[in-house]
Order: sequence, then C-alpha cells, then structure tokens
Amino acid sequence: MLKRILTMSVIAAGLGTGAAQAQSACETYTIRSGDSLAAIAKRAYGDSNQYLAIFDANRSVIGSNPDLITVGMALQLPCSDGSAPAATMAAAAEASAGSVTGAFDSVMDASILQAASAPASTPVAPPSGDFSPFVEPIRFVTAGNYSPFTGPELPEGGMYTELVRTAIARSDDTRPIVVDFVDAWSVHLGELLPQGQYDMGFPWYLPDCTNLEPLNPSDRSRCTDYDHSDPFYEVVIGMYVLADNPLLNARTPEDAYGTTICRPAGYFQFDLAQAGLAANATIVTPDTPNECLELVMNGEADIYTINQLTGEDTISDMGLEGQVVELAALTTVQRLHVLTPKNNPLGKAEIAALNQGLRRMVESGEWFLIVSRHLMMVQ
Repeated sequence: MLKRILTMSVIAAGLGTGAAQAQSACETYTIRSGDSLAAIAKRAYGDSNQYLAIFDANRSVIGSNPDLITVGMALQLPCSDGSAPAATMAAAAEASAGSVTGAFDSVMDASILQAASAPASTPVAPPSGDFSPFVEPIRFVTAGNYSPFTGPELPEGGMYTELVRTAIARSDDTRPIVVDFVDAWSVHLGELLPQGQYDMGFPWYLPDCTNLEPLNPSDRSRCTDYDHSDPFYEVVIGMYVLADNPLLNARTPEDAYGTTICRPAGYFQFDLAQAGLAANATIVTPDTPNECLELVMNGEADIYTINQLTGEDTISDMGLEGQVVELAALTTVQRLHVLTPKNNPLGKAEIAALNQGLRRMVESGEWFLIVSRHLMMVQ
C-alpha cells in the first residue's frame, strides 16, 4: 500500500516517465562542440523552437543566457509532457521511498504513513497544513547591455526592471513574476512573445500609432500586434552636429532633408521615418556610437542621433565637448513601454495591473526615488 501511494505521489508531482534513447527527449544530454540549444531541440523534439523548454529546465546550469552553453555541460531534456527525464524521476522515487517525504516534504509524510498503516475500513483524515493554490507567474523577457535600464549585472536588474517589478507588487503583491534576460532583442517581438513563450516584454519604444504609413512592417507591428502599458520612462533623443555646422539654424525636420544622418546599428529608426528623414536623407548605421561621431568629425555625416544619455557620454569619452553640440530644435521625446501580444488572453488585465501599480508609484514618489537612484549610479 505504501509503495502504491508513493508511486501515485510521484506521478501526481509530474515527474513522468520516458524511454531512454540517444539524444531524445526525456533524458540527460551532454553538450558537444558545435551544439546550440536550438539544434539540440531540433534533434530531440523535431522543433528548434523548443529550445526554451530546455533552457527553462536547466537554468541552474546554464544561467540567464541560453546562448552561453559550454562543452561538457550536462542538460536534462524534458519529456514530451514537460516533466523531468526518467533518471531524475527514478532518483526522486528512490529518495521518496527511503524517507517517506519525496516531493511532498514534511507536509505529506504523516498522512502517507497513516494511510499506509490504517485498516481499509478506517477513514483517514485529510492531510493537515496550509495549501495555497498555485499562482502562475507573469513571465517577462528583456535583455542586457542596456544600462541603466536593463542588465543582469545591474542592481535590481536595472532601472526599468525594478520599475516593472515594483509596479506589479504595488498592484497585486500576491502575483509572482519572472524576468529573463535573453540577449537577442530581435527574437523578443519576432518569436518569443508572439509564440507565447513570455507574457510581456520591456522596454520598448512605441511609434506614433496614428501615423503608420511611413513605418516598416516590424515597427508597424508594435502598434498593430501588441498592447502596451503606459510609459514608464521618457527618453530624449538628441541630434548632434559640429559646432560650426549651418544646421544649427534648423527648426524643423525638413531643414535636415538632404543630409547624412548617423544612428548606430540596432537602434530604432521609426522616429526618422515618421519625420520624413528616412525618405529624404541618407541614413548610415555603423556598429557603434563612437563610429558615428568619427563620421561627423570626418565630414562623412552631418548629424549624429541617439538617446541623449548615450550621446553626451560618447561626446565626453571622445573629448569632443564644444566641438560637437546638440541641435536642440530637432530633439524628440520617445517613451519606453511594456508590450504584450494581442493574442495573450490575459494581456489586457496584466497591462491594467501594471498601469495601476505605476500610478501608485508616481503618486507616492516611489517612481522618482527608483529612477534617481539608478541615474546617480551611472554618473
């Protein structure tokens, strides 16, 4: 009877079973040279998109970045039902049989023993203890290398990460959240969020959704395929020119038509498109902000444009204060939001919770304190 109860308990705990095959689902796999999680998922499940299931099951081994796997790393490939491999199940069952606690710890052991030793006709009291229903966490995806906003190495995961966590806590402190840093921004809106791997993503700039015609399909989808939170932070986008450039007299975007504008690769361009500059100026996109400044200094670009914080930092780092100045009349303000795909059935409710928490933070002054603390750390 005891053995049967323990076996049923293991199954109820979701440990499952699976046939061991060479690099199949439901067993341990050791990383070899040339492996990637996507390639392993393709071989084990026939679908490279299942790499996230492997990542989720092995976070304690891999860390926060699914791209950082090393030769010799032992990974547990989940079974088709999402449960752990058979070897893990067997170890758990053996531990359960030895200690009569297994997956249930001390909450269940007395009840199991009582059920095992009681006569068949004796009613058994239900297990004692406090049982809270499982609450599914809200799963957020962001990326690193975006100081001071996001980064696993930053305090609290960065300013924006702390703002989001705090907003959820101020709206509903019983709702857990998970924040993952996946350092490939392009897959967030392209794959992870639309496929339901995550509920929400941040921080994302949002175009003017009343003016979609100039936008490319990717930028347009931020308006058409996603719901968004209220802005958590506003960023000034600066334009910088040589101090003797006649463009300092510019007052409207049309005054910059025909120029060469430099913005580093990977940064959004929807503001340039909606101002008519993408169609009426030459846009160049070197890899780094410093390269943009070099193009301006060499006369190969007229305007360097980027967020004001990064712009001023690069000008200072290169010792160009006074030589490169801000074209103040053409600065714009862009807002950073949390996005959720419109196909997320809980998306609107989760966005509403975020907005409610954000309003409470602003009203109490907590938003200001968090932002000030993070900005002081980067000065």
